[in-house]
Amino acid sequence: MRPFGSCIELRGLLISPCFMHDKQEFQKTLGQNIRRVRNGKSLTVEKLALEAGIPYSQVSRIELGKRNPSGYTLYILSKTLDVSPSVFFESSNSNKQSLDTV
Repeated sequence: MRPFGSCIELRGLLISPCFMHDKQEFQKTLGQNIRRVRNGKSLTVEKLALEAGIPYSQVSRIELGKRNPSGYTLYILSKTLDVSPSVFFESSNSNKQSLDTV
C-alpha cells in the first residue's frame, strides 16, 4: 500500500500531487502559495488581514505553515485576493501562469 500523497507515475504522467507527503509539508506549501498571491497583489500581511477581517497573527501563521486554516478562512482569503481557492493548492512545480490567469 502506498502512503497518502505518494506519486504514481504511469507512462510519464503524474497521477497524484507529489508535494503533499505530510500535513506539515501541505501547510507549508499552502502558506507559500497564499503569500505568493498576496505579494503578487502588492498587499502586506496587515492589509490582507484587515480587508479579510482575519487577525494579522492568523494570516501570518497560515503563510508560515504553522496553522491549518479552515475551508471558510481559505474562501475569505481567496475572495479578498480575488482568486480561485484552487490556486492555494497548486504544487510548487505548477505553471506560474495559472496564478496570473485567475
